[in-house]
Amino acid sequence: MKSTNLLLPHAFAKIGWCILLPSIAIGAAILLSSITASDYARILNINGAVAETIINDAAIIGIILGAIFVTCAKEPVEDEMISSVRRDSLLVAFYISCALLIASTILINGLYYINVMMYNMFAIPLVFLAVFRIKIWRLKKSNTDEE
Repeated sequence: MKSTNLLLPHAFAKIGWCILLPSIAIGAAILLSSITASDYARILNINGAVAETIINDAAIIGIILGAIFVTCAKEPVEDEMISSVRRDSLLVAFYISCALLIASTILINGLYYINVMMYNMFAIPLVFLAVFRIKIWRLKKSNTDEE
C-alpha cells in the first residue's frame, strides 16, 4: 500500500538552514547576553518593550520554522532506509524530550520551571534534527566504507 508522503521538497532544507542558524544565534545572544530592552530600543529606534517582543518572537518563530523546514524536507534520495531512520530519530527525540521534561519537573521549581518549559518547546525538533543528521551521516559513512 502506498502511503502519502507529507515531506517538503528538498529545496526547503537549504531555506530552513538559512532561517534556523541565524535564529539560534539571535536566541542564544538574547539568552546569554545582558542586553536590555532599552538597548533593543536604541538599535531599532522603537519602544523597548516592543523591540524586545519583536526580537524574541522572531527568534522563536525562526527556530521553529527553520527546524520544520530542515527536518521535514526530503533527502536527495528518499528511500525506505531514510524513512526508517526518520521514524526512529523522531521516536528517540520524543523519548529524550519526555525524559528532560520528567527530570526538570522533579528537579526544578518556581519561576525557573517556566524557563525550562519555554526551552522544552524546542527540544523535539532540535533533538530530532541532531539525531537524524548523525544517523544519516553514519549511514552514508557505512555505505562509502563498503564500496
